[in-house]
Amino acid sequence: MRRPVTPKRSLQGLASLFILLLACAIRLYRLDLQSIWWDEGHSILMASAPISQIATLPGMDVHPPGFFMVLHVWLDLAGRSKFALRYLSVLFSLLTIALLIRFGRRLKGGGIGIWAGLLMALSPFYVAYAQEVRMYAMSAFFALGSVYFLWRLLFIPKRSQVNDRPSGVFNPYLDKGDWAAYILFTTASLYTHYFTLFLLCFENLLWLAWFAGGRRINQSGRKSFDLLKWVRWVKWVRWARWVKWTRWLKPLNPRFLRKSATTRPH
Repeated sequence: MRRPVTPKRSLQGLASLFILLLACAIRLYRLDLQSIWWDEGHSILMASAPISQIATLPGMDVHPPGFFMVLHVWLDLAGRSKFALRYLSVLFSLLTIALLIRFGRRLKGGGIGIWAGLLMALSPFYVAYAQEVRMYAMSAFFALGSVYFLWRLLFIPKRSQVNDRPSGVFNPYLDKGDWAAYILFTTASLYTHYFTLFLLCFENLLWLAWFAGGRRINQSGRKSFDLLKWVRWVKWVRWARWVKWTRWLKPLNPRFLRKSATTRPH
């Protein structure tokens, strides 16, 4: 059943649209300023081969073939200009932001979704990789989609098959649409970047917690999901404290928009 449209929901929808437009403008700004660099040239070279041969090329020992196959099709559709080549990553970046806003809204409310989308839209790190002919923007989209649909499978109550009534114990296998989407996004992520294996480790911990908890939807189950996210956040903070001493990750500052197109974390 569709929820009624309220002034608050309408305002959140307008805010989401504004964030997407802002993210698009930032990513398109000076998109074709820099010349194609080494890694981008490698991507174009791999994608220029016949699509049936991409997976067996000698240069395919570092990354899976999924991105290069998609880029092969994109080359035929959009051409080989620097703007067209990098626009593919822009598209996946915008899709990731839109999905993150939806995920945050469903998880903790519209405000959380808006803030999460805004932070990703303004992140210099993500802006930089959304402007390159590389697989990272695509990988982020598929990885986020995998986590989102796993969350729907495990933590969104389903109706039991008995008398079609809501039940505390539910069966995720009943929702074929979420299952199909989860398998699709996870498979696509595996074919885009090998680091998806680490994501699968995290997701298997969620499956284990779900089975160990008797497959029940309750407050403790949701708290377990929040705890796992908190543990990941603590690890990220410890990593970020080390990264800030390097040149790889640029800090957020009012001048990042001008610098994002001229300085990238290569």
